[in-house]
Amino acid sequence: MAQAVLNIIVNAKDVIVQRGIRNGKIHVKTFTENSNKIILISDNAGGIKVIPIDKIFEPYFSTKHAKSGIGIGLYMTKTIIEKNNNGKLEVKNEDKGAVFTIIF
Repeated sequence: MAQAVLNIIVNAKDVIVQRGIRNGKIHVKTFTENSNKIILISDNAGGIKVIPIDKIFEPYFSTKHAKSGIGIGLYMTKTIIEKNNNGKLEVKNEDKGAVFTIIF
């Protein structure tokens, strides 16, 4: 689970740097709602430009060069969360950027 969360944070950092976002920010918020544990990871990098957005979770999908990133990709991140930890990973764009929601 820690590797999955780290991958989302590293991806957000990479997009902030790649797009030259001044005062780039990544927020991580944890809370409990209706007995579910929730982790929200959001950034201010302008959102995910892929349509449909869920395509980012497909195997072999990448917006990075082969030498970039930590290597597990969002497909493996989703697999780790959903299959190995009985959780759920969702993504959406909001006003300033992407928001990943992990529910378990």
